[in-house]
Amino acid sequence: MKDEVDKPDVSVRNRLRTRGRFPIGEAVAIIAQLARSLAMARCGEEVRRAINPDNILLDGEGMPKLGDLGPVRVPNAAHLADEKAKGLPVGASAYWAPELLMGKQHVDARADVYSLGVVLYEMLAGKFPYADFSGMELLAKALHGETLPDVRKLRPDVSELVAHVISLMCSPKPDNRPDTLQAVVALLEKAQGDGRRSARRPARPVRRRGPIVAWIGVAIVVLIGIFIIVRRLTD
Repeated sequence: MKDEVDKPDVSVRNRLRTRGRFPIGEAVAIIAQLARSLAMARCGEEVRRAINPDNILLDGEGMPKLGDLGPVRVPNAAHLADEKAKGLPVGASAYWAPELLMGKQHVDARADVYSLGVVLYEMLAGKFPYADFSGMELLAKALHGETLPDVRKLRPDVSELVAHVISLMCSPKPDNRPDTLQAVVALLEKAQGDGRRSARRPARPVRRRGPIVAWIGVAIVVLIGIFIIVRRLTD
């Protein structure tokens, strides 16, 4: 146990690179814990955090924390146009909520909710949902209010409830997202509970009646044939 605790912190990004996508339960638990910590640290202030896989660190026991707790810089079109990188990540702005990308003045905790949802999506799917888009293309999607693709297209074993929570967190319109980080924690805990119940629920054996019915039919035909032959021989 001491060796695990003494391990240096590793970012979610490095974990994805070295071990691939996260187990569903672990990913949901990490984002729930991070949302809980942010809710406690916020203390009612409207502070935007730099939430992305490079800035989320996991200690030796898998507990998450943010490496940089400072507010992010509000982007502008020139800044996004300068982001020529493709893939993971397209700068920190790749994880910003649409209202933050559009430079709106009033941005609250729902922007953090969005960023956490995008990171959860990536942890489960193993890739950023818009890995091939530039900063300007991300801004265009924000302006058009486009939603993220369903995570189950890349990870079919994700439950319907977890996928629904991600879609709520990543809604383009802030009013459609959970309005507080505490609400996100409640939703994720419910999703965790649903997953545990599904794992404990034994699968019902499938009764294959077709072949049995067919053999019974064959047996009846054979018996009738034997009966007819015996009757003819005895007459």
